[in-house]
Amino acid sequence: MGSNQTRRGFIGTTTAVGVGALAGCLGDDDAEDDDSGGTGNGDDGGDDTVELGDEDADHEIVVWHGMGGGLGEAFEEIAGEFEDENVRLSLQYQGSYRDVLNNTFAAQGTDDFPDVVQIARYETRQVLDSGFFQPVENVLPDDYPVDDFLPALTNYFTVDDTLQSLPFNNSNAIGYYNRTMLEDAGLDPDDAPDTLETVREYGAACVDEGLCDYAITWPNHMWFIENWYALQGETLFDNGNGREDFASTINLDQGPGLEVHEWWYDLNQNDLFLDPGEEAWGEATDAFLNEEAPIMINTTAQVRGVVNDADFEAETMFHPTIGDRVGTPIGGGSFWVDDDLDDDKVDAVGSFISHMTDTDQQIFWHQQTGYYPVRQSGLDALEDEGWFEENPQFRTAVDQLQNTEPTAATAGAMIGDSHEIRSTVQEASYDVIESGEFDSRLGQAREDCEQILENYRADVE
Repeated sequence: MGSNQTRRGFIGTTTAVGVGALAGCLGDDDAEDDDSGGTGNGDDGGDDTVELGDEDADHEIVVWHGMGGGLGEAFEEIAGEFEDENVRLSLQYQGSYRDVLNNTFAAQGTDDFPDVVQIARYETRQVLDSGFFQPVENVLPDDYPVDDFLPALTNYFTVDDTLQSLPFNNSNAIGYYNRTMLEDAGLDPDDAPDTLETVREYGAACVDEGLCDYAITWPNHMWFIENWYALQGETLFDNGNGREDFASTINLDQGPGLEVHEWWYDLNQNDLFLDPGEEAWGEATDAFLNEEAPIMINTTAQVRGVVNDADFEAETMFHPTIGDRVGTPIGGGSFWVDDDLDDDKVDAVGSFISHMTDTDQQIFWHQQTGYYPVRQSGLDALEDEGWFEENPQFRTAVDQLQNTEPTAATAGAMIGDSHEIRSTVQEASYDVIESGEFDSRLGQAREDCEQILENYRADVE
């Protein structure tokens, strides 16, 4: 395990430390990421539980997370550099973000409940309403530089003027394209196909030239629908995307939702859309790497895997848009702290999560994955060392974040029962692109989501 100073040597170089598995290890977060960003991470990173530190240490901190494959290896390496002889870490991989949430709720009230949990950003409403966690600012050291965090992150995770959880692995949705294939098709690869119109045009041209079978691929996930709304400056849910009050409806069957599904239907009916499956993040990446399609939409957490594994010149671009470009919501996850944390563990937990979000650790995390550093000082250091000039694929997510206008739409939705809502929307999308029944099927999905949202509110109030 190297020191922080050794880690700093990674800046400005193309790194590859066992992260080829990234191409197949992701699923939400976000992440989203929703969301992707952090997403259903399919591959195991080895043992489900990794113990670090002296087994006779005074305190054991149990950490539940959803980082598998190469992400898990990087996560464990960062945690392994936490230096406190009085603390033993138990890093316990739970599977996908959905597994993390389900397992956490199932463990509440038992001795198995973790001290720290990494949870997807789109589950924030549900986690807050559970009452199982305390505001993370309760355990952070007094001198912790919260103001060094990127504003988009603290804005999302701050509720009721209180920082509820600590950003760690955050992303946004971006586009990827096969520069080599576009050139072979006689297209200008410097003019990225970052609108729905040009995506279809460029992708179809590659198919017509016999270079691939499909124009584009992306995993069927509501996060991308949310992105298309945010790019237009429109909220997917009412009541300020669920941030002003409980969301009561989803604006799925109007505006961007209707336009996107019409475009998606056209792609599917003309055999231009490669469907990797619902929330199939790794499968979409595999299809792109296998050159089945020249364009992909995915989380920025896939950047390292794509750069490492592509046998062609892979580029990244802003998330394709309908027209306007107001900005995109964040994906990924954050650290939550047990509300019943033993008093004698508070300082140790605060020190651990501080370490995981330290500037040097976040630089390493970014370079090994594609998640952007959560700290401005991390971005500044990478910029000063020329990292982004030498690795432009990693710049896209940062530029997209910094060019995002702060609105209710770009802040990201905060809704309860997010898994059920996502599943409902994703199933409706499949029905629509097969049947073309836009109004009736999207309208039915809206009504179904309204019932889910109403039931959730009744349960927690």
